[in-house]
Order: sequence, then structure tokens, then C-alpha cells
Amino acid sequence: MLVFLFSFTVWYNKTINFMPVASAIGTALAGALSGFLGLIFNVLGTITGALLWLAVSVFNLVISPDFITVAGEPISYTDPSKNPFIAIGWELTRDFSNIIIVLALVVIGLGTALRLTGYQAQKTLPALILIALLINFTPIICGLVVDAANILMNFFTKEGFAAGNSFINMTTSQWANIRALTGTKLYDPISSNKAIAAAVASLMIVVFNLVASLIYLVFAFLLTLRYIAIWVIVILSPLAFVSYILPDTRKLWHDWWKQLIQWSFIGVVAAFFLYLSDHMLWATKSILFESAKDVGSAPGLAQIFNNIMPYGIVIVFLVIGLQLSLSSSAAGAKGALNFVQKSGKTVGGWAGKRSLAFARDKTPEGVRRWAERQAAAKKWGEGEKGIKGALKRAASDPLTRARRGMGGLMVSGFNEKLDTGKSYETAKKQDTAKNLEDYRKAISEAEKAGTMKAMVEKGQLNDALDKSKFGNSALTEGELLKTYEKAAKMGDFDTIGGIERSLVNNPEAVANFAGILHKMDRNKYDENGLTKEDRLEYKNYRHKIMGGVRTADDMKQLQKGWYDNEDLMEYANSSFGAHQITQAAMVHGKSFTDKFTNFAQRRGPDWYTEVIKREDGSYKMRNAGAIQFLSSNGAMSLGIGVTSFNQNNINRKVFAGRMVEQHPELGPVHAQYSAIQDMKKHIKREEKKGAYGPDLQQIGNAQVRIAEESLENKLNDLYGKNPDLEKEWDGFIERTEGVGKRKGRRNR
Repeated sequence: MLVFLFSFTVWYNKTINFMPVASAIGTALAGALSGFLGLIFNVLGTITGALLWLAVSVFNLVISPDFITVAGEPISYTDPSKNPFIAIGWELTRDFSNIIIVLALVVIGLGTALRLTGYQAQKTLPALILIALLINFTPIICGLVVDAANILMNFFTKEGFAAGNSFINMTTSQWANIRALTGTKLYDPISSNKAIAAAVASLMIVVFNLVASLIYLVFAFLLTLRYIAIWVIVILSPLAFVSYILPDTRKLWHDWWKQLIQWSFIGVVAAFFLYLSDHMLWATKSILFESAKDVGSAPGLAQIFNNIMPYGIVIVFLVIGLQLSLSSSAAGAKGALNFVQKSGKTVGGWAGKRSLAFARDKTPEGVRRWAERQAAAKKWGEGEKGIKGALKRAASDPLTRARRGMGGLMVSGFNEKLDTGKSYETAKKQDTAKNLEDYRKAISEAEKAGTMKAMVEKGQLNDALDKSKFGNSALTEGELLKTYEKAAKMGDFDTIGGIERSLVNNPEAVANFAGILHKMDRNKYDENGLTKEDRLEYKNYRHKIMGGVRTADDMKQLQKGWYDNEDLMEYANSSFGAHQITQAAMVHGKSFTDKFTNFAQRRGPDWYTEVIKREDGSYKMRNAGAIQFLSSNGAMSLGIGVTSFNQNNINRKVFAGRMVEQHPELGPVHAQYSAIQDMKKHIKREEKKGAYGPDLQQIGNAQVRIAEESLENKLNDLYGKNPDLEKEWDGFIERTEGVGKRKGRRNR
């Protein structure tokens, strides 16, 4: 952002100033943008200023004498009589040390007798006697060191720190300056430059507040840890003194003494740099920091640096103080340093990432489209030939460059695919529970869309919706609808397809999907979410969702129990081919195959081979492929065949259906022909049963002859209108009944 603001300032002074009108426009845009950014930064500055105030308050509490009290009295660092924690431990280690002294005396005696170097009485006995005397005064000895360090530290901290209040006041005054500058004279380059500098200063305040808050909190934690560390050092002091007696244990004494010095004085360095930073902070309110003057064609640059440098110097002092304080080898200080470094990277990365993601997520769609138009702006007179066109292009060149530059920056800044891509790559490597957690933590819908894309690809969405697995943490329909809308706007059809399939059995959700698409593009989608082409294939949006199910992965994404829905089962029977039926059977097993074959048996072969007129006026069988597959040996071997279906009979029906598809006018005569065949079969069945007497049999045959004559007359009428139909019908009869049994041939 700083680079953009500075680059824009330099650019418009180099380029736009050649065109007074364009210069005024560029200046106004820079001033307006700076005012807008200043508003955002000052809101963030107020929030982070409150965080800094809280951090400083915590630090002031830790360094106050009354931080820890016992019976209303400040607790002592080293005196057991004024510190019950030390009293309990120190008395125990002192008594144990007296026992060790006796044992050490025995070791010295043995060393003297055995003439062991370093253990003879003349070298170790004086130390033993001195330690035996001093062991009861170790708290006093520790107190001398700690008090010396505290005196130095108190010199720097006795007045406390007020950095939080200072920066809250600075933020308020800074915004008053920005508001005054950007509220008037936006066309004035001087005012615009000052507005840019003020916006940069506001951003620096936000950065400082975050860095300083972290550092003050770490120092507060470190000085709290110092209390405990010194208590432990005092408690262990008798054992440390005893370890000095014998040569092999003397290293323990040196380590203890080193920790005492380091933990005692670790706060002095911290207090010194905090003191400098705090006073420098107050100085920036009354001393005008001036760096180099404006450089050449970049007016306003010096003022930007004047606003950056005071805060930057204070940040440097704080960081140096933290590094020096924690760079000691005091036990625990290294861990605190690692924590700060890791936290700083995490917090900084999180803040930057989240703020950009939030801004991209909340940017109105109209602003995105506007930015894209500006990035692709054409020059006035572009494409025109001759001097007139050249003059137009030359005159509009500065403004066009400004539009393209600003539009390009905004397009890149608003590119949500950056957030989507990062979250997608992370989610690809994680299980459902972790992705569900990250989905909820995401600050923008674009990040959620990236996580959702990976969950769809990995087949995790149905599990994430399963309350039996995740309870109240399971995904909700409302969450999916928001992500669906974002994915639709971004053109991620794989993700929206996965979401649709996961809720296909939910009529309300499906209606919402259709509504989102209609709202997004009313010219393309109708109120049911269907395009003009879709309406030729599907009755509703739910059928369109099912129509997109092709592979085994698609089948896995379908909502659990979808096959229990009669409408979806009807669509599957009317649209699924052999491959889709097989994939569904392999994915969903017997639960699906039982429902599918039961539906097929209830409807019968005629339902599948029925020729239906489509929206475009063409004719097509409902789903001949499905019934042929269900009657095949392959389906039988997979356990999804229907044994009651005769394959030869079905093939004849399919052949007839194809004839009617090509010649719809043969549809009624074929229906009549089928009815005649059914009448003949009925008469034969009844004759076998003996249910028909001679009279009934004669009546039945007479009805058949009348029907056949009617059929023949209708066929002759059709042949007169279209002679080619005779060949088609003869081919059908030959296929159905065999040569020599053709019906409906016209007399010649």
C-alpha cells in the first residue's frame, strides 16, 4: 500500500501534470483514496491502540511493588520470612544440605586417606567450613544481587509507562488532520500529498500498536517469569553452595550463580530500552521530525518519511531491547524469545492475510466490475486513423494510463483466487475434521470456497454434513449456501456441483440454489435456475443436478439416501444410462439397486420405451437404454437386472420406439397394433383356460378383424400422404412377426 501511494504520487507529478484537467482528476483521486484509507487505518488504530493500552497496563501492573502481596504486604524476592513460597522450599533444601555436608566430610576423610587429588583435607576442608557457615545466609546473599538489579530497574520504571494512552491520542489527532485535509481542496496537489502522508502515518500507528503490544506483553510475561525464577534460585541456593565443596560438583555452583546474575539483571536491559522508547514516544508529540527535503519530481515523499521515521525508530528500539533481554542464556529466556519470534510471524502473517482477505471479501461486486473495466480502458480515438485519431489518443493518454493503472492495482488487490488457492492447497492435505475447523476459521467466503473445493474433491462433504459424526459441529445448510453463492460468482462449477449434489434431496436448498443463479444472471437463468437449453432436458433444477452426475466420484457426492426420493428415482430411471446405473450400484450397493429395480418392475418396459414429445418438438423414447441394460446378462451378473423382463420382447419394443421417433405419425397406428396383439394374446390365454365358449370366441375374433381392418385403413391413408412410411412399417412388421405376416399393405 505504501509503495502504491508513493508511486501514484510520483507518477501523477511526472505524467498527469502535463494535462491540467487530468492532473486535477488524478490529484483528487489520490486525495480521496488517502482519506478513505485514512479512515480505515484510524479505525484499526483505535482498536490496536486499545490493545496497546491494555498491554502497557499489564506491564505496569507486573513492575509495580504490589504485583504480588501476602497479607497486604508486597512479597519479597528472596526473604523466606516475607515469602511463604520460598520459606517452604528453602528450609527443606537447607536441612538436606546439612546432611550433604556431613557426607562431604566423610568423602574428604576418605580422599585424604587415599591421597585422592582434589579431595584432600587441606584443599576442601576450608571450603566445607565456610559453606557450613554461609548456608544459613544464602537468602541474604541472593538478596544483595537481586536488590542491586532492582535498584537499577526501578530507576527506569518508577514512573511507569503510558505508551498506550499516547498512541490513542495520536490516532485521534491524526484522523482530525486527515479529515481536515481530505474534506476540502482535493484538487490541490499540496493537500493531496499531505493526505497521503497522513494516511501513511496512520498505517504506521497500526503497525506500531501491534508490534509494541506484543513486546510489552512479552516483557510482562518475562518479568513475571523472573519472579518465579528467582524464587527457585533462592530455594536451590543451599544445594548450590554445598556443591561448591567437592571438585566434581563445583560446576553446579557455577551454573547456579550464572542463572542468579542473569535472571536478576534481565529486567535492567528491558527497562532501559522501554524507558528510551517511552520517552522518545512522548518526544514525537512535541518535536517535529524532519528528514531530507522533497526530492525532484516526488513532492510529498519527504513528508511521508517524516511521518514514518518517528514510529519506525521507536519500533527499532523496542525490538533491540527485546532481543538483548532475551539473548541471555537465562533458563527459560530462550524459550520466550522463540515464542516471540514465532508469535510475531504468526500474528503478522495472520493480520496481513486476514485484513486483505476481509477487504477482498467485502468488496462489492460492482466495484470489482468497475475495476476490471478501468484496467481494460481504451484510449479515446483508439482505432481511428490519421491526425485526428492521433490527437485524440495523445490527449487521452494520461487519463487512460491512470485508469488502467488504478484498475490494474484494484483488480490484483481484489483477486479472491489468491485466498481460494491457498486454502485449497492446504485443505487437500487434511482430513475432514481439520478442514471443517479451517472452514469455520476462514475470515472470507473466498477462503471457505477454497476449502470447500478440496472437500468436494476428496469426497468429505457428506461426512462434514453428518451430525452422527460431528454433532453440532457438522456443516449447516446456511453455511453451504453462502459458500455456494461465492463459488458461483467465481465461476467454480466443480465446487457448486459438489454442494448441489450434497443437498439434492433437500427441496428448500435446491430452490435456494436456483434462486442464487437467477439473481446472479437473470438473463441467463429463469426463476427455476434453468437456461434455455436446460429446459429442453430437465423439468426442474433438481433434475439438472442429477443430470450432472456422471462418474463414481459424482455418485459419492450425492446426498445420502437420495434414492429414497420418488422424484429422484423417477429421474434416475428415465435418464441414467448403463454406466451411471453401474456406478450407482457400486457406490450405493443394495440400497440403491433394490429401489431402482423395484421402480422398473412397477413401471414396466412400456414406460421406458414410450415416445415423448420434447420441448423442441422432437420425439424421443423415455430411456430405452436403461430397460435394455436391466434385461441384459451383464446387469444380471451385477445383481441389478430384472429377471421378469424378456430381452427379445424389449428389443422389439425399442425397435418400434425408434421407428416412432423418426416418424411420429406412426405412433397412433403402432399403439393400435400393440392393442390388437394384446387382444390376440388374451383370447389365446382364455381359450387355454377353457373360459371361452364358441360364441365368445367368435365374438373375440370378430373384434380383432374389425380392429385390423381399421388399422389397415389408417396405414393406407398414411401411405398416401408419405409413401416412404410403407417401407418403414413393413420393416417393423418383418422384424416383429417375420416375413409373410405383414399387415397394412396397400392393394395395388
